[in-house]
Amino acid sequence: MLPPSAVGTWVLLATTPARSIVPLHDRRRASFANVGSTTTSRWQARKPMSTPSRSSQLRNNARLPWEQILIPPTDAAPPQPDDDDESWKSVRRRGDAFRERETLRELLLIMLRSSEFVYMYAALRRILTERDVTLRRACGNNEDDEDLDLVEFDSPEMVKELFLNERRVSCRLLERPILATSFLEFLARNRKYLRQESNGARLQFDPDWAVAKTAEPLFLEDTADLFRTNDGRLLDYDDELTRSGGLVYGITSNRLKKRLTVVFRGSVGGPDFMTCADYRLDDQVFASLGTGVAVHAGFASYLFRPIGGDPRDTKFRRIVDCLKYYYDNAPEDIRDDFDLYVSGHSLGGALAVLFASAAVASEPTHPVFRKIRVITFAAPLLGNQQFNDAILQFERRGRLKLLRISNEGDVIATRHFFRSYTANGVNMHLRMDGTMELKYGNTKFISSQLLGDLIVSHSFPEHERRLFRHAEHPILDQTYDEVYQMGCEPDSHENGNHREKDNDNDAERTQQNMSSS
Repeated sequence: MLPPSAVGTWVLLATTPARSIVPLHDRRRASFANVGSTTTSRWQARKPMSTPSRSSQLRNNARLPWEQILIPPTDAAPPQPDDDDESWKSVRRRGDAFRERETLRELLLIMLRSSEFVYMYAALRRILTERDVTLRRACGNNEDDEDLDLVEFDSPEMVKELFLNERRVSCRLLERPILATSFLEFLARNRKYLRQESNGARLQFDPDWAVAKTAEPLFLEDTADLFRTNDGRLLDYDDELTRSGGLVYGITSNRLKKRLTVVFRGSVGGPDFMTCADYRLDDQVFASLGTGVAVHAGFASYLFRPIGGDPRDTKFRRIVDCLKYYYDNAPEDIRDDFDLYVSGHSLGGALAVLFASAAVASEPTHPVFRKIRVITFAAPLLGNQQFNDAILQFERRGRLKLLRISNEGDVIATRHFFRSYTANGVNMHLRMDGTMELKYGNTKFISSQLLGDLIVSHSFPEHERRLFRHAEHPILDQTYDEVYQMGCEPDSHENGNHREKDNDNDAERTQQNMSSS
């Protein structure tokens, strides 16, 4: 039986009233400046900014189009080729130019939107499965449901191509990759059946679709257009075991950036919250890494629990096999240049760290897993100090890098009532006043983050707002590897008047472990 404190922590976001919690003390706000200079990087004070209310942030605050966050390249991406051979030719001609010195600003936007995309794509699949006549018939559901408004979405063949998925082999659900251009075309043709607020809120079926009105572009279209500019493809997507929660992931390729990405969805319902509240430590999953290495039992069950009668058939194994398949079938002169990234938001961020850690541990020889970069948003803590020490060993060898993005005021990304849990990787902590803190580990206690609106702080719009909209962070003009290295340096943490004991311990331990690399 789960302790009440464990369940209460994970339902906190759903029950917290929309009010501000007054900080118990003042803190000096600072920001990272002089990044990349030859002198020692220091934290410098910046002008605070006001925090909008939840209603303005989550309801009325439109998200910026990607082209207003990133400056589009002067040498624009070519149209996405339908033919696979033509696509690889385009990569050979232009891939190096698009990949050269990708800034953290561009990378974080793509990863944040990718993490959000797995939520929206799952919602769209559900809408089509429930409402579309073509898809219902193809799935053998010919009965009319009086409680549902059934329609026939435009382009039935495209509906089947994009959403009628049948498992062809054990490791893949999609018969063929889905091109971003095809997905954009489907959305443009079927806007009238869908509605989505401009802040990127959940995609929904529009019951008033028959009423004459101007069909505005969906926020999802802006995200798909961002993927299109880099020849983005959805290689696989798996939600077959869930409708109200559970493990959902997507695997994408960004050919012009020469990147494969695994993206995990976060929690969406009651079953997820109950699993997230299982704070028992499982010391069997990573037993090969040493005595006492333990991780969150609930998170681990999503990836490593057998699906059927075969104990080797797990979601983790299916993802690994799928990545191997696409890497092995790419042109030999290109595939060695591809990098593997793993990302996710909330629960998805925890699963990203678990997957990457298990992949580098169990796949020491396959080239696709030679180095894995992880970017998480609002991810909870997931393991004990022994697990953190094991991750440090992979980081020292250059096989794993973890960048954890968290918002001040987000209690999910903190240590709750279980002191054995500790944070992993380099943490970029985004404060409410537009400043940021960069430090390795940087474990935060829940009591220190009871600031502002807890639900807003955990949301996608707030992460995007703090990263890109209200403050100019010079650090975002550096590369992922440069910022990661900065976070591992002794002087990367703030010299302010507010420090937690655990943060000092994290930094000291990191310096000791990294110094020998």
